[in-house]
Amino acid sequence: MPVRPHAPTGPRAMPASPPSPPPPHVLVCGAGIIGTSTAFYLARAGVPRITLVDSTGPAAAASGRAGGFLARDWCGRGAWGDLAAAGFDLHAALAEEFGADRIGYRRVTTFGAAFSTEGGGHPGAKGRAGAASPAWLPGAARLASLGTPATTAQVHPRLLTEALLAAAGPAVEVVIDEVTALLRATGGGGGGGGGGLGAMLKAGGAVEADAVVIALGPWTGSFMAGCGEARVEVGGRRAHSIVLTPAPARQPQAHTPPAAALPGAECLFSQVSHELGLPDSAPEFYPRPDGTVYVCGAGDAAPLPASAAEVGWDDAAIQALAADAAAVAPALAGAACAPSACYLPITPSGLPVIGELPGRPGVFVAAGHSCWGVLTGVVTGREVAGLVCGAARGGGLVGAFAPRS
Repeated sequence: MPVRPHAPTGPRAMPASPPSPPPPHVLVCGAGIIGTSTAFYLARAGVPRITLVDSTGPAAAASGRAGGFLARDWCGRGAWGDLAAAGFDLHAALAEEFGADRIGYRRVTTFGAAFSTEGGGHPGAKGRAGAASPAWLPGAARLASLGTPATTAQVHPRLLTEALLAAAGPAVEVVIDEVTALLRATGGGGGGGGGGLGAMLKAGGAVEADAVVIALGPWTGSFMAGCGEARVEVGGRRAHSIVLTPAPARQPQAHTPPAAALPGAECLFSQVSHELGLPDSAPEFYPRPDGTVYVCGAGDAAPLPASAAEVGWDDAAIQALAADAAAVAPALAGAACAPSACYLPITPSGLPVIGELPGRPGVFVAAGHSCWGVLTGVVTGREVAGLVCGAARGGGLVGAFAPRS
C-alpha cells in the first residue's frame, strides 16, 4: 500500500521514537574487507570504541589477494542481486570519496573469449574476433561483450581495505590476536560490555563488549562450531592467482618487431583449450591501473589451514596460470610473476550468512560471500553496522541472509 505523503495530525499523532544511542563498544572479529567495512561504518555511526581483531592482520586473506572485479548485474534477481547492485554503487561512491587512484578503482569493459594452445602452445588464429578484439588479445575467438563501464568495474581490495581502516579514525583499535571463543552475556549489559558479552583472545584474554561481529571469512564455520554454533556453515575452497608485471613497452627500432600491446581497462573471462587431451581451463584476467595484471583460476579442494598465515599454493597450478596468460596475451609472456592463493568463503546454499545469531543477542555473523566478497563486502559491512546500532529495521538489504534458527 502506498505511504501517505504527509504525517498524520491531530490527537492520534504519535511522536517518533528517539534514535537509540550507539553501543559503547563493539568487538569485530576478522579484519578482511567485511570486518573492516563494518568497523568503518560503526565509527561513522558514532560508536566510540571498536576493537578489530585478526590473527594475522588487515587484508591478510582473500581481501588482500582477490582480483577486485565488480559487476552490477551478474548476481541475478532477488536479495542477492539487490545486495550486489547496492555494493557496486557503494564502491563508486567510496571511490569518489577516497579518490579512485588511491584504491585502484576504475570502470572497465569486460569480455569473454575462447583461446586454443593447440599447435605449439600459442593462441589459435582460426576464428579470430577481428577488429572488435582488444589489441592485447590477438588470438581471441568467439569474443563476447559481458559488461560495459556502466556495469563492470574494478578495485584493488587491499588498497580499499587499508583506506577504510584509515578513514575509520581513532575509534578503531586493531589487535593482532586469535579469537578462540565467545563469551556469553550475563545480563548486566551496557557501559562497554559489562554484561559479559565478548570474546576470548589467545594472548589477550577476555575482551568484553556490547556487541560482537564475527567476520572470519572461511574460518567462520569452524570457529562457530567450536563455540557450539554448528548452524553457521561456512567453509573455504582454495583459488590460485598470480600478479604479472609486464616489461614496459619498448621503443620500436628499425631492426626489431613492434612491442606486444599492453592490456588496458578491459577485463577478460576466458576459456582455454589445450592440446594432448589436457583439461580446459578458465583463467580470468584483471589488468590494473598500475600496469600489473591479476590472473586467477585453478581452484582445488586443499584443506583449509589454521590461519591466513599458513595459506600456500600448488606450484603446478601457478605454472599453469602463467602458461595460460602467456598463451592468451603476448605481452604477458615473460612477465615477472608473483604467486598467491586464498580460500573463498563458501556455504552449502551458495549465499552468505549475515545477521544476528538466533538465541545469542548481540552476536552478529557476516561471512560466506564466495567470489563476490569484494563486490558485496563493503555494503555488507554498512548493513551489519546498521543492525548492530539498531538502525536497519527488518534486516534491511541483508534480512534475507539471516542465520537460521
